[in-house]
Amino acid sequence: MKRKEWGRIINTSSTLALAGEVGKTASVAAKHGILGLTRTVALEGAELGTTCNAICPGWVYPPLVAAQVEARAAALGLCIEQTAKEHLLNEMPTKRFVGPTEVASAMLLLCSGTARSITRSIALPVDGKCVENCCPGLVAIAGRNPATLGTLMVMETLKAVAHPWFCDAMGHLNVRFYTAFFDDASSFFVGGLGGGADQLGASHLGWADVRHVVEFREEVRSGGLLRVCSRVIKVGRTSLTFQHELTGPSGNLHATMEVVSVMFDLLKRQAVPLPANIRTAAEHLLTQQVE
Repeated sequence: MKRKEWGRIINTSSTLALAGEVGKTASVAAKHGILGLTRTVALEGAELGTTCNAICPGWVYPPLVAAQVEARAAALGLCIEQTAKEHLLNEMPTKRFVGPTEVASAMLLLCSGTARSITRSIALPVDGKCVENCCPGLVAIAGRNPATLGTLMVMETLKAVAHPWFCDAMGHLNVRFYTAFFDDASSFFVGGLGGGADQLGASHLGWADVRHVVEFREEVRSGGLLRVCSRVIKVGRTSLTFQHELTGPSGNLHATMEVVSVMFDLLKRQAVPLPANIRTAAEHLLTQQVE
């Protein structure tokens, strides 16, 4: 691969590499190890035209799984179909096993010429959204970002363009629009955790940002294409601390914002504990991160 300056390495992991599961300590550790290897090889081969990525299938139906389903069905006194649906596929919105051809198609995509820029060891879930179902809005980005996130999973919260009318007299993005982009990203981020304005509904709850820390790293020029990815830093009793990264197409870091936002009772005008669903989603995202 080094001599030819071209290569595609695809490792097979599973959704256990993206989310833990009770009773599967050995498997979870092994699958996370595969992603660690994948990330390292991806970095080592990035300048050589070689990519390294991992496929993370959900429930497929090989003989090993079939035997497990049959054993569980016998123990529960249920038919095989009912056992599979209620005890294996219950967290998959598609309610079906992933087919081998679906996994193979994902691999073919990563082997193609169009995947030459997928060089950050993407952990591609082929799982019927069972991982995303645990934390809506989750995006798998398994490669170590050369900027600062370095996470296993983050949430993509915004895509934007630095329009000329967003820029100052020198042709650079005006500071006020950095804040605007980050503020929009915050709305998408808490919404992805189940805490959006429409999701909170008639609960009279909302968010109150109490702290913003912005660091500017590299100027954004007029016409620049931008992306914001966000991660949880800390889950408090009444608050969330999270970080946004504003990057360009090549992953170059333009700015970061650290946010502390408090769950707020809009009628009583006081902080209240985070709702259970938001706390669960935030903690799930937090546990997926690898520094």
